[in-house]
Amino acid sequence: MSKREEFLDQMEAQLNVWRTQISQFDAKAEKETEKKKEEMKKKIGNLQNQINEFEDRMEAIRQTNQEAWEDLKEGAEKAWSKLSKSFSSLVSAFY
Repeated sequence: MSKREEFLDQMEAQLNVWRTQISQFDAKAEKETEKKKEEMKKKIGNLQNQINEFEDRMEAIRQTNQEAWEDLKEGAEKAWSKLSKSFSSLVSAFY
C-alpha cells in the first residue's frame, strides 16, 4: 500500500468514526429545547460542511498521480487539523 493510500485510508476511517458520533449528536440535539437545538444543529451543519470540503480534498488526492499527491498533502493536513479542532469543539459543546 502506498503512502497516499495509507493517508487516505486513515482519514476515511476517522471520518467514519466522526460521522457516527455526529449522528449521535444530531439525535441528542433533537431532544433539546428549541433554542439549544438550533444552536447544536448549526454547529453540526458547520462541521458537516468542513467534512464535505475535506472529502473534496481527498478526492483530488485520489485523482492525482503518486508523485503529485505530495503537493496536495500539506494542504490536506492543514485542513485536517482545522477539522479535528472543529470536531473537538463540537464534542465539548455537547458534553
